[in-house]
Order: sequence, then structure tokens, then C-alpha cells
Amino acid sequence: MSKAKLILPEVEVVLHSIEHPYQCSSQTIEQQCKIYCDILVTLDLFALKIRIKQGLLTDMDTCDLRRSIGSLDYLWTLAGLSFTPQIHSVLAHAVDQAECIGGIGDILEDGLEHLHQMSQKISYRTDRIKNVSQQAFSHSKIKAKINNKEIIDKTMELQLNSKRAFNKKARTGSIEQAVQAKIERDNSCKETLVEVEQKA
Repeated sequence: MSKAKLILPEVEVVLHSIEHPYQCSSQTIEQQCKIYCDILVTLDLFALKIRIKQGLLTDMDTCDLRRSIGSLDYLWTLAGLSFTPQIHSVLAHAVDQAECIGGIGDILEDGLEHLHQMSQKISYRTDRIKNVSQQAFSHSKIKAKINNKEIIDKTMELQLNSKRAFNKKARTGSIEQAVQAKIERDNSCKETLVEVEQKA
């Protein structure tokens, strides 16, 4: 979705180059490509903000989410797309839930997949235990250790201390570039959001 502004103009060129008896007018092709580009950019902004983890959602993020939902609702209707239960849940409920909890990124599919992988890793360690109650006890003990804040902090500290020291100048440049790229992507999404809001 983040590449929509680059890809959709190329799609538009391809659509213009095809000739057949039922072809839409050039104006219709341009309008539809613009609508779908705006939908993808708006979905990209929404996806960036909705993936913020619990407790990290700011008022500005909530404002961006609400604006993107309003634009998405308008664009979805303009494109004539159907309102499936998934789209309804996004348009009607997702922002309220994110605002209520303070972010829902850790309970979305990526977060749940991570939890599944962690559980699978623990199961591999405890599967060889024959006694079922001992197996369950070991599983819960390992899980408790993994979720213990002190252990997590100490593990992070040890990982940071064991890393090699690289040239800080080169590393700072790459971090600044990544931050700048994220800011530019957010600004690009917000520009599209403003354009859609003006149309609505």
C-alpha cells in the first residue's frame, strides 16, 4: 500500500494503452485510479496507526485514525465497494477500541502470531516430559520466566552489553535516514488524507 502512488500511475498508463469495445473513457480510468490510489494510501496510514501497541497511542495518532476512517468511508462509497463485516468493523469499531485500550497493535494478527511462536517454542522444550501435570507445570514456569519484567530487563541489558561497538557516525546516519523516511511516508499519507477530506 505504501507504493500506491508509484504503482497506480503505471496501472493507469497500461489501462489507457489497452483498446477494446467496452473500454471506459479516459476520464473514468483516471478517476478510478485516483480513487483506488487514495484508498490504498489511506489504508496505509490506518495500518500504521492501528498497529501501535497498547499504551503507546497518542492523541495525535487517534486524530489521524479518525480522519483516515472518515476518508476511507467516503472513498469506499465513492468506489462502489461493498461493506463487508471486516470493513464495517474497521470503520465502526476499530478506532474506538484502540482509543479505549490505548492501542491494539499487540492483539492484532502479528502480535498473536508472535504469541503462537513463543508458545510453540515452549512446547518444544516440554514435549518430552511424559508426566502431563509435570509438563503443564514446566510449561507455565517457562512462560512465567519469559514474561517476568526483571528477566526481560536483564536479558535486554546483557544483549546491549554484548553487542560490538560500531562506528557511531555511520550508525547515526542510518537511524536518521530511517526516521526521515518514516516522517516522509507519514506526511505523504496525510497529504492524501487532506485532499480526500477536501473532496468529501
